[in-house]
Amino acid sequence: MCSPYSLNNQSAFHTNSFSIELWVNPNASQVAYADILGNHGGTNTGFVIQQNGSANNQYYFSYGNTASWLYTSTFNLTPSVYNHLVVAKNGTYTSVYVNGARVTYDNLTASIAPNNNFTMKIGIGYDGGGRYYSGIIPSVKIYNRELSAAEILQNFTAFRGRFGA
Repeated sequence: MCSPYSLNNQSAFHTNSFSIELWVNPNASQVAYADILGNHGGTNTGFVIQQNGSANNQYYFSYGNTASWLYTSTFNLTPSVYNHLVVAKNGTYTSVYVNGARVTYDNLTASIAPNNNFTMKIGIGYDGGGRYYSGIIPSVKIYNRELSAAEILQNFTAFRGRFGA
């Protein structure tokens, strides 16, 4: 289990265009709904990169729009190795990239409703606790714009040697 880290400034998520870029090395076994990062609760606000129930290392990105939760398609992360993971959202689509390749592309047009009552956490994202991610997260970058596919591939290529990917 990694030690959770809090981030108070969430201004990038007050727009409908942002990117979250991470290097993650998940353990083979995770608790149900393990959160890589996020700040969601029961109010249909906030966001999360979360394991799909008990499906070890199968994840999705989800966010609330005050009325409901919206989800990307699921994607897999390879356990015990570093994975470059990017969630890139614009006004219409949300894409997920793993190791420089787009693995999901979903029409999610609703704006994210930030959860201003719970800080963003790395290694857990649920304000009820207990959904700790098990693994290593050595790098997290948050952008207030959607990264292009070329930028994502460039970032993956530039750092893959550092992480043995």
